[in-house]
Parts: sequence; structure tokens; C-alpha cells
Amino acid sequence: MNADLDQMLEPLRQSTRLFDGIEGEDAQRVISWLAVRQLGPGDALVAEGAGPGGCDFVLEGTVEIVIGDHQDAISIRTLEAPTVIGEVSLLTGQERMANVYCVTETLTAHLPAVVFDEHVEQGDPVALRLGLNLGRVASERLHWMRERIQDLPVDVAEELDDSPMSLDVKRRLDVYCKGFLG
Repeated sequence: MNADLDQMLEPLRQSTRLFDGIEGEDAQRVISWLAVRQLGPGDALVAEGAGPGGCDFVLEGTVEIVIGDHQDAISIRTLEAPTVIGEVSLLTGQERMANVYCVTETLTAHLPAVVFDEHVEQGDPVALRLGLNLGRVASERLHWMRERIQDLPVDVAEELDDSPMSLDVKRRLDVYCKGFLG
């Protein structure tokens, strides 16, 4: 299974910095920490408010990041494989900031927080390198969010009223700021 998972991780290696500096035996060690999960359309990959259970490397499929439930739900972003989900929660130990639902059949490699934390606490250089790389992914996402906020008109706050559309914009701004700026 390690050889299969190694091959499945290749697109993630090519498209992100997640495995920068992690090759050969070190990459095989990381692979040994992962658990493969197969999910279907509509399945929840992550639940908003849940504790930091780990992060998922999305190997196949499409996922949607959503804040809130049902009629209050706000779609933040749709991501296609290869990508990573849950890196902020894994690194900070804080609860999940959003729901993540599978849009299509989705295959992930799950890195449990307890496994990652154990290796970090032992000073494992491979885990520390992976943590650095996950921090880079989180920083890239913060940059993406900043660009979304910068794209808003300067006077947007003055134009917002209590209409459903304005309330939606206010909620999205609140989510963006709370989610990535603390």
C-alpha cells in the first residue's frame, strides 16, 4: 500500500510545497503516518467547530469549504485535488473553522493530529519539516484571502445595509477575518 500511496501523492508533491525537503526514506516515513479514506459526494470531510483531528491530503476529487449549516451556509471556496485541508487546525491545535464537504468521490490521505504531534514533540526533523511546509500552505491561503478582501471596493462598508445580499457580504467578511486573522 505504501507504494500505491506514494504514487498517489505525486501530484500533490508536484503542485504544492508540502513535501519540499522530504524525499526517499523520509517521505516513506510520512506515508506510514497516513490513513487512506474514501468518501462520497455530500460526505463531510471536516466539521466546523470540531477539534483538531488532523489534516487531509486530498488526492482525488473536489471538496467545498462551507461556513455554517443549511440555510445559513456560506460557500467559501471549492478546491480540487491535489490539495490539503485542515493544516491550520493541525498546526494551531484550534477547532475547525469550517465544514468541508465532498462534491465528488474523494480520496484522502489523513494525517492524524496525535501522530503528527507525537513526532513533533520528539523533535523528529521530518515532522518539523512537514510542519514548516504546512505553515507555508497556510500562508499561501492567507494571501489568497487577503486578495479577496482587497478586491472589495473601498467604500463597501458604507454601501452595506440590512438587505440579504449585504448581510451575506458582511458575514463573508467576518468569516474571512475571523478565520485567518484571528
